[in-house]
Amino acid sequence: MQQTAYDPEEIECVISSLQRAIESQQQAIDALQRLWARPRVEYEPVPLSATPAQSDVFTFTRRQAQVLDLLADGATNRRIGKVLGIKEQTVKAHVHAVLSKLGASHRTEAVSIAYKWGLLRAETA
Repeated sequence: MQQTAYDPEEIECVISSLQRAIESQQQAIDALQRLWARPRVEYEPVPLSATPAQSDVFTFTRRQAQVLDLLADGATNRRIGKVLGIKEQTVKAHVHAVLSKLGASHRTEAVSIAYKWGLLRAETA
């Protein structure tokens, strides 16, 4: 039966790598424990009735307000462009501006935020 010889330098290298990994893990654990030990900040939700007036929070151009109204109706960019008589690329720019001002990541979220803040009113038939 033949024995395999191990290179001592190679063994030392592996041991050194393991020690560094353990130290790194311990540093991460220590950092998490320090973070966990910090006092927690509790936030209370602000009731919708206590929110600032819409003019204090959102300012839209006339065209952006028109685009927002049409978004609420579910209109596509192409449809918005036809209704307003503007190019689809211009519509995209207005939609982007509306999403940005509302802090929304998509059209549906923008409409939801607009209703929440009273920027849009549900039409009753």
